[in-house]
Amino acid sequence: MPFLPVSQAPFQNLHTGSLLALVTLLPTPPCHASAADQVASRINQTCLECHDQDVQKGGLDLTALPYDLANRSLRERWVRIHDRVEKGEMPPDAEDLPAADRAALVHALDTELSKIDLADVKSHGRGPVRRLNRDEYEQNLRDVLNLPDLDVRDILPEDREGHHFNKTTATLDMSRVQLTAYLDAAETALRSAMVTEPTPPPVTTWRVVGTDLFPGTAPLAIASPCSSPVTAGSSTGGP
Repeated sequence: MPFLPVSQAPFQNLHTGSLLALVTLLPTPPCHASAADQVASRINQTCLECHDQDVQKGGLDLTALPYDLANRSLRERWVRIHDRVEKGEMPPDAEDLPAADRAALVHALDTELSKIDLADVKSHGRGPVRRLNRDEYEQNLRDVLNLPDLDVRDILPEDREGHHFNKTTATLDMSRVQLTAYLDAAETALRSAMVTEPTPPPVTTWRVVGTDLFPGTAPLAIASPCSSPVTAGSSTGGP
């Protein structure tokens, strides 16, 4: 899968809080070098020939891609780079990146990505908070108010989709129109749950024979109805 085009913003740094550009060829990092320094060095040696400002193969310019792993969108791009290098897809020629150097680069990237990702999870959880979509909101109202037949879905605006799903956090924003619709749906649900008569309506229970649910599959035609309403408190002659 080709890389997505990267931002044309000036290249920032390979280590948060420090300035380290990927434009100078550096020697192999010593053992005490930080993971970010190792990433910078090995990318300078291996990747800039095909992914600099002039060439940009696959739409990727590493000299314009910030190494700000705290930024989720940027971190996702570096995860793609990590995966391509780990699988041996980039660089495609194994001679351009010996196995030991490839393992070192993957390890350096993995160390930084894992550390930042763990910190992000501890601070914000595994997924950002989102609102309920209209299907979830209706189901929650049904459960809370014990109204299994409640129908308020059409009161709410349709939810936008992201990646063919209507539960994507980025698309579940909340506008003034949506807020008003959600409040209207809640009021409708509450009115449906309220008793408007001095005495509650009678409870009716339906007992249905299985063959009555699918009459076309019954071996023989049934002469009499298989379901009948049973008012609460009346005798049914069976369990």
